[in-house]
Parts: sequence; C-alpha cells; structure tokens
Amino acid sequence: MTTLKQLYIGYGNIYNLDANKGDVIRPLFRYKDGDEIYIGAGMYDHMGTVNQSVYWDEELIFHLESTGSNASSDDYGADGWHYIYLDDSAIVTLGSYQLDVTCFRNETTAPTYDHAKRGHYNGLDRCIFAVYETGGVLLEFHHMGNLVLFADGIVDLAETDIDTSWVDVTLTVPAFTRLAQVTNRLDHAGQGSQQMSWWRTNGQTGAVGHRMGSGDTDGQSQQCNTFQAYTDTSQIIEIVHSGDGDQSESIETDGWYFPHGM
Repeated sequence: MTTLKQLYIGYGNIYNLDANKGDVIRPLFRYKDGDEIYIGAGMYDHMGTVNQSVYWDEELIFHLESTGSNASSDDYGADGWHYIYLDDSAIVTLGSYQLDVTCFRNETTAPTYDHAKRGHYNGLDRCIFAVYETGGVLLEFHHMGNLVLFADGIVDLAETDIDTSWVDVTLTVPAFTRLAQVTNRLDHAGQGSQQMSWWRTNGQTGAVGHRMGSGDTDGQSQQCNTFQAYTDTSQIIEIVHSGDGDQSESIETDGWYFPHGM
C-alpha cells in the first residue's frame, strides 16, 4: 500500500517519490534584493546520497552567502556567477522529502551534466539555478518558463570597429547553458554601400553563420536586432562584417535559457 509519504500531488500529477529519475517541476525564481531570491514551489528527482524526489510547496526566501540560509554557501567575492544547488548533506540532515530553505546553497563552482543522473550536478548536489553577482550585489533578473532575463542588458562588446575577420565575444551566461538572448547594434555611418554582419557559434566548421544585421546604402543607418545565440562551451560567439570601413558593432547579453535537464 502506498503511503502519503511516498506520494506527492502537485501541478495535477501524482509522483512516486522514489522512482522518477531526472524529473523536474521547475519553480519560478524571482529577484528579491541584492542578496536574496524567491524560490517558488517545485520538485526535483535528486540523486544524492539516496535517489529520491524532493519538493516544497511554498515560496521560499533564499538568502545567499554563509551568513544567510545555509552556512556552507560561498560568500560574495569577485564578480561572477553563483550557482544554486540542492545541498545533499543538508537534505540528509533534514531527513524529509519536503525541503526547507536550509537545503539550498550557493557556490561559485559550476556543475557538469551527469548523464546517469539526468541532471546538472557538482558531486552529490543538483544545480537548479544561477544568479550573477557584481560589486557585492546580485543583478536583478526576471524569470518565466525557460528564459531568465536580466533587468538591464549587459554590454559584452562595447562599440567596436569590426571588419572581415571573425571576432570572439564572450557572453554573460552561466557555464551550464549555451543559449543566450542577445542584442546587437550595428552603426553603419560613413559607408556608401550596404554592409551586413553575421554571428556564429565559436569553433563551428560552418563558415557563414547567421545574419545579425544589415546597413542601408545611405551610409547613415543604425540598427538594433535581438536574437537567440548558441555559444560554445566557453560561452563564446564570433561576429564579422561583410566589408572593411567605418562600421561598428556592440553586443549586449539580455538573458539566458535553461538547458536540458534543469
């Protein structure tokens, strides 16, 4: 006979808490302030010390750093990503399928995808999210579905003269994703013929890539376009122009997309 402890009813479905390898009901993540985020109700299959589905059915306030919700969290330091994990040791200590806020922690070490566990892990801890710290505070973000959008775009390439040689641009996205939302600005002033720009995934064998923007023949145009860009594992794309001259390009990262299995 199945006990209530073995079942969790959520989002209209019934889950066996011991046998849903890799399953995810992703919570809604919300920005709160410079050192706190909201983690909405969710559920994950967690293959840590034991394989079990863990859940929480209320919105939690997670305070980052060792002085916050979990003493094993990393403190702020140099600007960069903090990855949010299910803390296996805290889950074991709690001894319950239903988690509280002490079962989450942040650290600067990025996860890797574990095919056997069907998720992104660092050791026994499953990664579920990431936030960016700069100047000792979290950047504000908006999350819905698979997209996490920064409140303000991050300039990853300031206005730069780009000619006919491919130029690397490192996007501000977590190490676990390769899909970003990007805006480019092409300044075509001074050109008397149509100019075009392209982007491609760094390291690809295809030589053309994808059209990113074009300037009109009047030689005075500026153009902005927003698109999805697929990076390499170092979060790099390459950009190029069709000709030499006085055209410049700037690139902003607007946000990033959750990868498979998170």
